[in-house]
Amino acid sequence: MKKLSILFIAVALLSSCKNEDKEEPVSAKENKTIEVEEKKKTVLEQFCYLAVVGEKEHIRDTSELSLQFTRDGIKGEYNWIPAEKDARKGTFKGEKVAKNTIKAKYIYMQEGQEQSKVMIIRMTENAAKVSLDPGSDFETTTKLKKVTCN
Repeated sequence: MKKLSILFIAVALLSSCKNEDKEEPVSAKENKTIEVEEKKKTVLEQFCYLAVVGEKEHIRDTSELSLQFTRDGIKGEYNWIPAEKDARKGTFKGEKVAKNTIKAKYIYMQEGQEQSKVMIIRMTENAAKVSLDPGSDFETTTKLKKVTCN
């Protein structure tokens, strides 16, 4: 009788372990599907811009801007990649302050240090103009052409 009880308990434990293994992948798959669907819903519009400056092919400065309009505001990435200097790559979050104007906080890495600046983006149908530190002695402005987002 003891042997039968032990055998019954062992079978019950093994079968319960098998059921748990089967449920985990389904649960993980459902979570991934939900995350992807929520991400798709939050991005209302996306715009991308690019500027390449320089006459020689191997000595060109590149600026990249990607904007996403979401239910929570405006966010994106702005990268300045000069040919012969340390790049400045970062993200920003902001809001519309006028019909085609966005004010954002730009947080970036350059020369191994995290820094931040105020960023103003003025958009037209085919271009964007990015101003960093507007109104200061250190203001920089870059004009970028609209491109297809990847």
